[in-house]
Amino acid sequence: MSVFYAGAGTERWNGDEVLRDANRILAQRIRQATSFLHSKVKKNINVPVITGIGKRSGKRVVLRRSKPGEFPRRDTGELHRNVKMTTRRVGKNSHFGVVSVPNTVFYARILEKWPPMDRSFFERTAYENRMKIRNIIARPLWGKKYIPTVTITVSD
Repeated sequence: MSVFYAGAGTERWNGDEVLRDANRILAQRIRQATSFLHSKVKKNINVPVITGIGKRSGKRVVLRRSKPGEFPRRDTGELHRNVKMTTRRVGKNSHFGVVSVPNTVFYARILEKWPPMDRSFFERTAYENRMKIRNIIARPLWGKKYIPTVTITVSD
């Protein structure tokens, strides 16, 4: 990429400044998109289970859990607490953001991938919000000259 600034009969190379600004802007947008997805995932799994008092035991009893096709409901809150986000710079000109649940929360993968459960929360949230995420990142940097490419990937 070569960008020159011309004025008053002199030319000055400012391509490095342009690249630095582009990287800074894209890093901000990646953080914003990652934060957006992180908050959406946490919001979707924050609906509590419905509880009551058992007739015989007098203890807390779960009356309504999530059904197949719904987002998982919050019982202990462990899944909700463990949804994490990170953003990183890779190389000189690439940035990425990750929303994840650590492997210690074993049932997250079961909820997400096991067909009988059908309570996908990561893939579904990313899919439902993919255009918003793309619009956050892929706005033109300067006019309509440079539009960054966006790849949204969900992996286990």
